[in-house]
Amino acid sequence: MKTQISKKSVDALKRYAGVYQQQGRMLTDADWNSLVDILKAQLAEALKDVVGNGTPRSGALAIADNRNIQPGDVYIDGLRAVLPGTTAFAAGLQPDLPGSGDLPATGPYVVYADVWERALTALEDPDLRDVALNGADTCTRTQAMLQVKTCGGGVNPETDIPQKGNAALSLDLHDNLEASDPCDPCAGLVGAGAGRVGNYLFRLEVHAVAGAADSPTALTLKWSSENGAEQFSAQAEGLMPPGFVNARFLYEFFDSTTEKHAGVHLTSGFSPRAGILNTTYAIPDGVSDPKAFVRRWDGYCELSRSGSSWTLVDGWDKGVDLSTGISSTQPGYVALGPGLTVNLEAFRMNLELSGRTFVVGDYWLAAVREAVHTAGSAVCSGTLPDGIDHHFLRLAGVAADGTVTRHVDDADRRRHSFPPLTDLHAHDIDYQTGCTQGLFLNFEGTVKQALDTICSIQAEHVGYPKPCNTSLYRGQPIATVADALGLLCDIRARHVAYTPGACAFLNQPNIETVQDAIDALCQRPAGGGCKVTIGPDGQFPSIAAAVKALTAQGIFDICLCLLRGEHALERVEKEKDFPHLNLSLTGCGPGTRIQPSGSAAFIGIDVLHLADLWVVSLAQERLVAISGCGVVDLDRVHHVGMAAETVLLAVSGTAAFSMNHCTLEAHAKAELSIPAAIFAFDADLAALFAHPERRTFLAAAGLEAQRLAKLNANGRRKIAEQLQAALETAGKLSRNERLSYERLLQVLVLSETGKTHFLDALGDIRDQAHHATAGGALLLADALARVSILNSRIYGQVSLYGASGDSLSEEEIKQLQQMLASAGVLTLVAQAADLSIQGTMLTRLALASERVDEIRQIIEAGKGVLTDFYKAILISDSMIAWNGNLLLSADVTLDGNTMESLHTIVGSVIAETVVYSGNRVQRRIRNNEWVGGGRLLTAARDAVKAANMPEGSW
Repeated sequence: MKTQISKKSVDALKRYAGVYQQQGRMLTDADWNSLVDILKAQLAEALKDVVGNGTPRSGALAIADNRNIQPGDVYIDGLRAVLPGTTAFAAGLQPDLPGSGDLPATGPYVVYADVWERALTALEDPDLRDVALNGADTCTRTQAMLQVKTCGGGVNPETDIPQKGNAALSLDLHDNLEASDPCDPCAGLVGAGAGRVGNYLFRLEVHAVAGAADSPTALTLKWSSENGAEQFSAQAEGLMPPGFVNARFLYEFFDSTTEKHAGVHLTSGFSPRAGILNTTYAIPDGVSDPKAFVRRWDGYCELSRSGSSWTLVDGWDKGVDLSTGISSTQPGYVALGPGLTVNLEAFRMNLELSGRTFVVGDYWLAAVREAVHTAGSAVCSGTLPDGIDHHFLRLAGVAADGTVTRHVDDADRRRHSFPPLTDLHAHDIDYQTGCTQGLFLNFEGTVKQALDTICSIQAEHVGYPKPCNTSLYRGQPIATVADALGLLCDIRARHVAYTPGACAFLNQPNIETVQDAIDALCQRPAGGGCKVTIGPDGQFPSIAAAVKALTAQGIFDICLCLLRGEHALERVEKEKDFPHLNLSLTGCGPGTRIQPSGSAAFIGIDVLHLADLWVVSLAQERLVAISGCGVVDLDRVHHVGMAAETVLLAVSGTAAFSMNHCTLEAHAKAELSIPAAIFAFDADLAALFAHPERRTFLAAAGLEAQRLAKLNANGRRKIAEQLQAALETAGKLSRNERLSYERLLQVLVLSETGKTHFLDALGDIRDQAHHATAGGALLLADALARVSILNSRIYGQVSLYGASGDSLSEEEIKQLQQMLASAGVLTLVAQAADLSIQGTMLTRLALASERVDEIRQIIEAGKGVLTDFYKAILISDSMIAWNGNLLLSADVTLDGNTMESLHTIVGSVIAETVVYSGNRVQRRIRNNEWVGGGRLLTAARDAVKAANMPEGSW
């Protein structure tokens, strides 16, 4: 309700302490109201200082285990509010928040109290009128509202929810508009400068807010030169008081529920009600429409926001439609930018919009006084809302399974059970000792007693039995800790005994102290071990600097240890005048991270050994080239990077190349966008796929799998339903990708499941998405090197004889088979080297685009010669994840491998002879039917096949 008051009563900055009547002077409403507000403020500040925020030990407002509300008292910011009653009741029955609904059975969410004051008149409470005075309307009341609300589990209501808005209002009386006389509304229009200013209290109020309070998408404002206080029970127009109904006023139909729904409401599924605004006096006819009461306003406006731009939807002031398309000097003119400007009948109103917070019920008051205000006067400038002030207190948290946790920690527990000051004793704050010996053994007392004891303790008060009579303590009297610490001030290496362990060199009769051991080590001849370290704390700052300096000293057998940290990799090349150059780079695994430069390469190295290195090029594509080297050996090298246009590692002109326990992760995109889009309904799941590095992904996925495993059946079922819906609208997915999501769906609906099941399913989704969009991992540019790839994981394409190209069609493979079956039509001339891949997972084996074009030209010509390829390719005990594979070699042996692709054709082989044994092409049951089991196409002069599955695939 609004009240018939003349002005705001108190300015806090003036620090008034009381109101005193003088003889012979009139008493105004503002005087009485000032006295009440001063006393209320003093009491609130005192309670805030003494009590703070919380609930008392007895008779406290609380949330029961069954999520009902236990009525009682609460103190917030010095305000005391009471929810009356003694028996707990459902939240949907609370009197101060009608229509709110019961607290949800499952969380997570936070329950909190919202305390605020609202004005109450005899319209809502007829008992305010005294029948002995013929029902005369006298004073109004304010009511302390206590509403129990909910917000998200990650929201702290005491800091994250706005208590009121923060937009500043400015009002200036017109000096160039025509307006009605405020002292005589029935008079005709007069010049604003010539008419009377009048004496009244102007009110601007937020009627409705759509979207978040600090970022609204729509806003409805209303204003009145009567403080919105002309209000009555809503009756037929003929029964209303004379003069109340007038075509120049806006009418708001409301009831007690709409009055109680001010503020911010974050409860899921709850929509607060607002009064209905009509530009004519027409009582709403909807059954549930608010219409118990009616008040009138001068006008209103509705605004909507898109991005940073605000738009006028509708508006009206004293019978004039608001518009942005009229002259800035006309009544009803509206301008929108960072703020709102409106030409009202008497004012130019300016209200901040950009970046401001608005709460339903926010209001601004401005008193207009004819004695001090003239045309063009500023009535208020940069004024923040006068109310409504909301005060919040967290009451409890509700977990996903519905369990109620009332307190965050012990401090929260204490503030929700504070005792009366007259009943507060020292033993209320006790000290529980955890000591098993010493000063506090069996201690019983208060915190004060414990602190007093600690404050007086000194080192000389604490006894210390001498543990030995050797080293530093030999021959020294020791009775207290102070004695022992005093001796430590002069400790030397000769005082500390040394007992030899596994070090045989130090196991000598004359070595008894640390001093003896250090002296012996200093005299030991140097030699052995890794002598050259690289890094900020090493002997050289970079690899290039070390190679340059050492070769300048005539050292050409170089062993470098890369310390933990970041290292740059640039071009390392054997100079023409070097007799040879052997280089070994060893790191600390993930602790040694190498950033390749744009020219990263190893050129002409005779023997190159790389081990325990972590190469990262995720910011931009960085090719690492190995060219013209002799023997190259990679052990436990992990290379992750972007490779959409190039490859991670290119090998050419090398005699021998081997990879053992290595990992290559080639990404064509900075994130796995398809699974991120599919999991958009769950921010935590979607965020997983922003991690391109598999190690980082698995660490985050472990936590996410743990979260999923802890969900109850309903929670997992909800995620399964959302995932199923997302898959139905997802774009084209391969069979392998779609089955990876279906695997997660199966885990989600299992009655018994665990973290490992979810981690495996999420990892499969990640790997299939990576395979589908993988970049180039390894380029073997020629068939000169003997290549061995053992026990490695390659997420990306392995390209043979050059940059990868298309695969061949089934018809082209058939034509090649016919040509090989005919003598002298197609000749294959191989190099002497071979390629061996064992125990390895890789995405795809591809053939260079130039070689594919060459094969197609031979098919078109009907005959030809293919040269410069491996003499033999052996792939065993390995897994190939994707389709489109293409092999060219004199002899090809596939033994014990798995082709994971569910595509119809998984790949092709072109060779003189092939041997297939113990291989399988993956197939799975989906919707009670087999999928997968595709074919490997072969063009060969001679082929032997045994024990392959399914039989028709080979």
